[in-house]
Amino acid sequence: MAKFAALLSFLLVANTALAFPQYGSLVGLSERELEEILPKLNVVRPQPPPGALNDNSTKLINDAAHRSVKPDKDDIRGACPGLNALANRGILGVVQEVSTWNPIWPSSLRAEFIVDGNPLTGLFSLGGKTPLTGPNPPQPAIVGGLNTHALFEDDASTTRADAFFSDNHNFNETQLDGLVAFANKFQQIQESIVHNPNFSFVSPRVIRAYAEMAFLLIFFVDGRKADLHLPLDIARGFLQDDHMPDGFFRTIQSAGFTVIGSDVKQIFAAHPVQPGANQGRVNSYTPDPTSADFFDLC
Repeated sequence: MAKFAALLSFLLVANTALAFPQYGSLVGLSERELEEILPKLNVVRPQPPPGALNDNSTKLINDAAHRSVKPDKDDIRGACPGLNALANRGILGVVQEVSTWNPIWPSSLRAEFIVDGNPLTGLFSLGGKTPLTGPNPPQPAIVGGLNTHALFEDDASTTRADAFFSDNHNFNETQLDGLVAFANKFQQIQESIVHNPNFSFVSPRVIRAYAEMAFLLIFFVDGRKADLHLPLDIARGFLQDDHMPDGFFRTIQSAGFTVIGSDVKQIFAAHPVQPGANQGRVNSYTPDPTSADFFDLC
């Protein structure tokens, strides 16, 4: 019986190693599983951090080499319309469901990659969990991709519904209507408080929620426009259709938090909401003094 158990254990580990995809998460795997899997992976060296741009002027993004192509049935897009638009233009390195590591990703996306990607192969899912992900690692590890709730995607989104309502990654017209009507994040936060008993608005979400408002004016406005005016049809193209308009030029600004931080704080100051969460029932929002915020990031 002991020999049979040992043989079964060996076969299970071997099966995991054979079925393991190049972009599967390594989180939660046992030492024995790692010993079997790591030699079979196509390990790549991480790309070095990018240096200063040789040309930081505005530049045509969707040129002849980056024509818009709609994803086919084998391609998966996730909760971030900006990344989806880049993928549809062939600007983001994508192989069906997975993306290659890029050192210029924003910090939140780098964190998501570490949690749910494979640092050895530099690949992870752009959207939800796919049949190609392979066997699930032990809990609490996940291999769900960018659609996984409370990592990259979260509550009170600009154009996506809360995960409590099941679809947290496809465009939601009601969310966009609220954004257009009130032009701030406060209304969407209030909607989540009223309708989502599990609404959570603690760090890092409390910071990202306001940052994504500033994001629209940095990344979705043509770089040749000094007034930062974002026409609704252009915004809808990005947010609903993952579509970067023809003839679109990149911004001349660096988009780190040091640059957009003042814009984010200005958006927050108009209707400040302190970090907190509902307590398992609607309209039970309770501040959380232990959460980081704009004034104390730790």
